[in-house]
Parts: sequence; C-alpha cells; structure tokens
Amino acid sequence: MLSFSPLETMTAIAAASYFFGIYLHYLHVKTIFHLLDRWEELDKRRAMLKSLIWPTTVLYMMWQEFFEKEEDEQ
Repeated sequence: MLSFSPLETMTAIAAASYFFGIYLHYLHVKTIFHLLDRWEELDKRRAMLKSLIWPTTVLYMMWQEFFEKEEDEQ
C-alpha cells in the first residue's frame, strides 16, 4: 500500500512551484524583449541563469520599489 508523508508531499509541491517559477520568469523575460523589438539582443544563457535565481531578483526589485526613493522625491 502506498503511503505519503506530509513532508514528501510538501517537498514535491515546493519543487514543482520553483520549477514553474523558473519557467514563467524566463518566459516573461523573453516576452519583454519581444515587445520591445529587441529580440536579437536577448542573451538566452544570461536570461536562464537569472531565471534560476528568480526569487532573489524579485526580492531585490521589491526592495527597490518599497524602500529606495526615486530621484524626483529627493
């Protein structure tokens, strides 16, 4: 009889979520370059490497948005 522990289930869910996050981040980067008509400037290797660490990229962008002042506000 098969049995699944809650830890194994949550680990699988976390791994799947992270994988889909990597894919969606890479897809968004490709979309941005396509919409800007700069498709030939896209470095696919760099985009994939940045997508592998997408949580840090997102946290950095959120930090800038919430805590750093814009130039007009100074």
